[in-house]
Amino acid sequence: MRFRERKPIDYGADGQEEVKDRPPQFVGLRDRITHFTWPWFAATMSTGALSVVLGNTPNTFRGLQTIGKVVYIFDIILFLLFNALMITRFILIPRKLMASLHHPVEGLFHGTYWVSVALILNGAYVFGNADTGPWFPRALEVCFWIYCGVAFTIGVFQYSMFFRMERLNVTDAVPAWIFPIYPLLVVGTLAGYTAAGLISLANQAPTFIGANYWTQSPTHDGDIVRIFGIMSGLFVILFAYWFFFITTVAVVVGAHKMSFSLNWWAFIFPNAGLTLATIQAGKVLNSQALNGIASALTILLVVMWLFTAVFCVRAVYLGEIMWPGKDEDKSMERIAWGWQSNRNNPQARRVIVPEDLR
Repeated sequence: MRFRERKPIDYGADGQEEVKDRPPQFVGLRDRITHFTWPWFAATMSTGALSVVLGNTPNTFRGLQTIGKVVYIFDIILFLLFNALMITRFILIPRKLMASLHHPVEGLFHGTYWVSVALILNGAYVFGNADTGPWFPRALEVCFWIYCGVAFTIGVFQYSMFFRMERLNVTDAVPAWIFPIYPLLVVGTLAGYTAAGLISLANQAPTFIGANYWTQSPTHDGDIVRIFGIMSGLFVILFAYWFFFITTVAVVVGAHKMSFSLNWWAFIFPNAGLTLATIQAGKVLNSQALNGIASALTILLVVMWLFTAVFCVRAVYLGEIMWPGKDEDKSMERIAWGWQSNRNNPQARRVIVPEDLR
């Protein structure tokens, strides 16, 4: 792992920036850990999503469930490791805790942490429900309602922090703006995503909705809800595929200009949702063609996960990420580049109190 900048940074001929405002050329391990940002949890989000897809994909073969369990266990290990690194970061520079939550770039990715939690719960149900006693579904139910409360709180209060403490211009809008509410979005089916959620919930409608719950129609009200839910889900799936092909073309055309960033993990997670939606559609329509498409998407997800993971490890080793001035926290005010620069910085060592938020 590198601890020295590979090539000097050209600051121009005018002596432009003050030395204290420049990122250091030499860093230590603690300096690199202080730049371990929330977007890293997009990796655990994508790994958890991949494990759930492997646990649900049609056209299975012997050993596929074992592969899914291995990926799921790896996701848990990765999640615990990332938690340890994040805690270490905030111990080294306490002020980065609150600063990271309302930062206009890094703060948007705080939702990836809670989506990772949702996917771990989903994976626990997929891989552990059949091998445990009756206590396990009850424990998952308790965890689910706790998660619901936390996700709702995050969705409300983090947006409130953004509105009060940051200036977000409409012209700078990016898809990541939805991340603070994303943990609440996956509550419906715990990683079922929108289209898959509509279809899976629609399938359950006849069980929970009585024959004349809303109407006096001879048709079971639950069946009516089921039909509407399935049709809505199929519409969203087709819409999602349209976006999928547009973005695929855009990425392929601009691939030669791309350098690695943690946003690359977005190649996996959204497409895992699309795959799960296709799996649900294949089940309700009993379509072998859709099952084949779902299996093909699963293979592509595995390939893309391996591709992204290799480039992620390479980027860490080469100092392209987790490096002063190269991560989402590079524009944090009153906080210097790394641990060494903040050892005697009272602004960085001081924990934010409620009065600071007024």
